[in-house]
Amino acid sequence: MMRTYTSKEAQAFVEKNIARAKRPPTIDAKLRRARAAAGRKDTELARKALSTGSLDIKRLDKLARERDKARRSRAKEQHRLAV
Repeated sequence: MMRTYTSKEAQAFVEKNIARAKRPPTIDAKLRRARAAAGRKDTELARKALSTGSLDIKRLDKLARERDKARRSRAKEQHRLAV
């Protein structure tokens, strides 16, 4: 079932629901720096792990778990501060 709206109804809907929507939270400078540092560390660790010339899946999995744990703790901390 398709419903058609007049331009006035559509404009009223936009004004009521979309135009007054709350702005999404902005990322502060401290969080931006922490994410950039974590990204650089992830890249450095992955580069070191792959530069050995061999592919150790267990070691890479362990590295991924450690980095995921760090990312989740940062996310949890940011959520705690936001709430």
